[in-house]
Amino acid sequence: LPFLKKMKIMETLTCNQRHAPGINRDDFNNGRINTAIAQCKKLLRLNPKDVDGWDYLGESYSLLKKPDESASCYQKILELTSHQPKTRLWLALQRIKQNRLDEAKKLVAEETKRFKHNTEVSYLLAKINLEEKNYEEAINALNLVLSESPGRVDCWEWSVQALSQLKDI
Repeated sequence: LPFLKKMKIMETLTCNQRHAPGINRDDFNNGRINTAIAQCKKLLRLNPKDVDGWDYLGESYSLLKKPDESASCYQKILELTSHQPKTRLWLALQRIKQNRLDEAKKLVAEETKRFKHNTEVSYLLAKINLEEKNYEEAINALNLVLSESPGRVDCWEWSVQALSQLKDI
């Protein structure tokens, strides 16, 4: 399509408070995930290098529990811009859901090397260690998360699970 025609189509997609990545998340926030995905796909066809669009699409697929599609979106972001923080963490979360734990660990390690160790890194390491039945390491990571975010119910539940497994060993 010629540039002006693409711009005209993008204008119609983003007017009247319709969805556009990075502009309006109403469809996503109001539970209209399929509408959000359809609109996002239209925009990505017009601009396949839109990192925010790929991120939004990955998040939408993740919400629908489609880790393969979600991982594909995050992988695309890394192809477009390898310096994007947290993308590796989102991809690692999808790899955990796909039971591809070695890949998830590599992604978390790369994120830590490029940026810094943070609560999200500890959270994913806890999740990986639980899946691998490394309960002591999981507890250590969970303690870091809970020290910064004591309201994380899932982390408390995982801690109980890991501690109970350690008692059985």
